[in-house]
Amino acid sequence: MYMQFDAAREEASKERVNQEMKTERRLKEKDREIAFWLSENVNIPQNEKDKVKSQIMRTVKHELEELRSGDVEEILSILPSELQSYLNSHMMWKKLQRVPKLDSLDEQVLKAIWKHSKTLKYAAKTDIIKANEPIDKMFFIIEGIVKIESSKDLSSAQLEAGGFFGEELVDWATIAVFPNLLPLSTSSAKATKDVKARVLLASDLCDVVSLFRDHFRKRKRPPPDLVGFNCTPAPPPPHRTVSGLAAYRPW
Repeated sequence: MYMQFDAAREEASKERVNQEMKTERRLKEKDREIAFWLSENVNIPQNEKDKVKSQIMRTVKHELEELRSGDVEEILSILPSELQSYLNSHMMWKKLQRVPKLDSLDEQVLKAIWKHSKTLKYAAKTDIIKANEPIDKMFFIIEGIVKIESSKDLSSAQLEAGGFFGEELVDWATIAVFPNLLPLSTSSAKATKDVKARVLLASDLCDVVSLFRDHFRKRKRPPPDLVGFNCTPAPPPPHRTVSGLAAYRPW
């Protein structure tokens, strides 16, 4: 009986150790996921990042110990209300509300735009969008500086963190019958320093609009010149094709 008890105790100890190792591995995985999610979606001051992440991880550890799992957003939904409020106030998608062509869209649409976009980095002196070429994306600057030069009046300006470019695509997407032509940019956008930006491709914007078509139709009507991108019969040959969408050159 003693030997059986001793063997059972040893087996229980091994199971406990295995469970602890498994929990530790899951914690490390979740730690990486949360760190990535925070960097992609929340603009937390540098000196507060470690503190916020440790608070989140305490909740995550409890979740894993209870043998429950879930993605990052599900876990964040059970955080203490004060911490939830803090994170919500620093959500980067909220900055899209400051963009004039996006400010009339509902919160769920802005969240979808952010979710469909991707964080990309551009090295200094990289052309992000070239003048007289199709606008195949719009971007929101998280870090860095972008120089904007107009091909019309030769003026120039600088966009810094919080700046937005390529919003013509929002008007393009608002047209009731989706055009198959992309507008050409009248300005160039070039990184003057290393840039980190949230980028939404025209094709991904199409996906968002298809999900929230009524929301886009309720927006203010696009300028008359953009309505012309819905081509009439017998249009001229396209300038080039980008991601299956033709570029439109005015005639």
